[in-house]
Amino acid sequence: MDVLAAHREKWREVPGGDDTDARRYSSDLLKLSDTELLSFWEVMAANRASGVIGWIGPLYRDFVAGRRVLELGSGLGLDGLRFAGQGADWTFADIAADNLAMIERIARLKGLKVTTHLIGSDLSFDRLEGQFDAVLACGSVHHVPFEIARQECLNVLKKLKVGGRWLELVYPKERWIKEGSPAFDKWAKMTDGDRTPWAEWYDADKIRQRLAPAELRTILDFAFSSDNYRWLDFEVLSLG
Repeated sequence: MDVLAAHREKWREVPGGDDTDARRYSSDLLKLSDTELLSFWEVMAANRASGVIGWIGPLYRDFVAGRRVLELGSGLGLDGLRFAGQGADWTFADIAADNLAMIERIARLKGLKVTTHLIGSDLSFDRLEGQFDAVLACGSVHHVPFEIARQECLNVLKKLKVGGRWLELVYPKERWIKEGSPAFDKWAKMTDGDRTPWAEWYDADKIRQRLAPAELRTILDFAFSSDNYRWLDFEVLSLG
């Protein structure tokens, strides 16, 4: 049984660069010509850089340069391809094969060398060689139930160096409360549209529970955009 089946169907529908951008199916984007696809991507990348999460570019550009980073739920690849162009060694992991095919095509058009990994029903990352310096989950892991997310993240932690960083964008509890504390399958429709199976709030304590027994040191933890999002940056001190 593929525990991610419903999620795969949803998340081939990729968000744009910012909250105001429409979502598109990666299967439709793959039908565009190279020129059309790259032009579309560049517009979305510009919107990302100037949007509510655009600050991660200047904040992490120097940190990721020359380092190996694994991104969970890469969508259009807006963050990873930007960082790859600035010298990061980037691996894109996603549950939708078309998303990865699109990223591979855009990377080729931009002359970038990247790695992709399709997350299977076993949630394994064993196929990836070596260890990573950081993991980025930018609004992705909170879209599967906690126990599935925990299994996935424990598998990811096997590939993360001690002393590495765990970077994550989440929906905060404050937003969930503000929107009526609905069941997570119902909240998902409110946050990301009718086809969305799940959205779950997180804070630092809940991420620690999900990554336990790893020991984490908090570097950054703050809400922004009227409590619609929370950014968390941890150093992994030990894997437990």
